[in-house]
Amino acid sequence: MLKTINLSFDDVELPRDIFDFVAELDARVDRFIDGKPFAQDGFVACDHLAIARALIAIGDQELSTGSAFCEWGSGFGGVASVASMLEYEAYGIEINREVLDYSIALAKDFELEVDFIEGSFIPVGSDDLVDVAYMENDGDLTLECHFDDAYPELGLDVGDFDIIFVFPWPNEAPLLARIFDRFASDGALLLTYNDFSGLDIKRKS
Repeated sequence: MLKTINLSFDDVELPRDIFDFVAELDARVDRFIDGKPFAQDGFVACDHLAIARALIAIGDQELSTGSAFCEWGSGFGGVASVASMLEYEAYGIEINREVLDYSIALAKDFELEVDFIEGSFIPVGSDDLVDVAYMENDGDLTLECHFDDAYPELGLDVGDFDIIFVFPWPNEAPLLARIFDRFASDGALLLTYNDFSGLDIKRKS
């Protein structure tokens, strides 16, 4: 069962290096998407500064059971890298090799300790949840529903993470919440970003 955590973090002060990192991240993303077909339809980036503030508030208020952080579908690795800068044990799982290489290079340039893995974050045993999501959405899911490509290489399972972050398409958010609810450990936090409503924080209880 997931319970919403109401957390105020708008006034949290950020270290200068977070602003510098996000500025460089944004510049590299802009260069990458320039001229790409999907950019014509609009590319939405998550608010890394807001997420950084939330992670600081979570730490200050001791809301997390630990420091193990994983970004599902890590893309350019911005959130996982920010988590590393804030002294979380950070991991990112991304299925697109080209984008993953950008995240690895960026973390290396900033000397950040982030373990990025190529593969799927959907664990084995999620088949029935994926099937339900396909039925609910008339087969319209953009999520690549491969299973368990990444966890063996990490040597970790979903239940080993204290905080999981994901920026899903709106119609995929219910599926990812169900996967988290099934596989995460009690007390773990799910951070879900929506470009309209912002950051949603839920705890498994």
